[in-house]
Amino acid sequence: MGPALAIAIGIGATAASGGAIAAGATGLFLGLGATAWTAIGVGLSIVGTLAQALLAPQSPRPKFQDGSQVVKQAVPARVRCYGRYRLGGAYIEYVGDGGDLKVLLCHCAHEIQGFVKHWLNDEVVDVDPEPKHGGAVTTEPYNKYRKDPESSVYIVNYRGSPDQTVLFSVSEWKTYHRARGLACTYVKYADLGAEKQQEVFPNGPPAYRATLLGAKIYDPRVSNDPNDPSKYIWSDNAALVILDYLTRTENGVPVGFGFGMDRIDLESFKFAAQVCDQVIARKPHQPAYPAEKRWRVWGAYELTEDRKTVLS
Repeated sequence: MGPALAIAIGIGATAASGGAIAAGATGLFLGLGATAWTAIGVGLSIVGTLAQALLAPQSPRPKFQDGSQVVKQAVPARVRCYGRYRLGGAYIEYVGDGGDLKVLLCHCAHEIQGFVKHWLNDEVVDVDPEPKHGGAVTTEPYNKYRKDPESSVYIVNYRGSPDQTVLFSVSEWKTYHRARGLACTYVKYADLGAEKQQEVFPNGPPAYRATLLGAKIYDPRVSNDPNDPSKYIWSDNAALVILDYLTRTENGVPVGFGFGMDRIDLESFKFAAQVCDQVIARKPHQPAYPAEKRWRVWGAYELTEDRKTVLS
């Protein structure tokens, strides 16, 4: 193996052969840019030499165009989400049961921080809180006809914890089907009878989407141990997201490049993270918008995407 490649954020010099990509002294730092990524802040870009140094040209592959779609695939690609993002997902189960329709939808193939908003089609809906998860939709028209103590639509979220047990009450779903490590949602659409069904669901069952807070990631300013997931935090800090993409593995599978920490200049990332966290005031003509941090990353991608596409 050749010498370790020191990877850092910023404007750096790449040596002619096997050189390091290091943080420069200019104080310019990076955000993420890609078709499926949304970078929020000021002047986000990726240094072109980073992708060139790490990856040779490859044939193009299909891109993750719209994470808000709900898809039916036999073997869907794993999706990873950073920051705050609205996602549909891939069906794990789609079952008719006693007239009701019950679905289990996987949003991300990892544990997330939590769920922020619920969407049925393109409308935000309110959900009655229940211990730990969610419950009956209380927004019209879904609250108009109730079946048992529930709404016409019932939603239960699971964050994808390593010890979770997903409750999916159909005969095909066994006790050993737990969906551990998968952020997913159970949705039940109640059978209301033909007339009421047409009134509440005139176009069929509305697709569920969730606005969620994505992956918890390592912050070297908080913890000295990158191998201790209990110390990971949710963050949309652009520098920390890039660090996660460069180094993180899930069950032995890289979520991006999969570099070891011994190949990373952590001091550079610490400094970059401080810059990304700087609070920027809005212009006077934008009083309705609060101040925000300088560089943030919100977005999602499929693990099957070319890495240089995600970072370019």
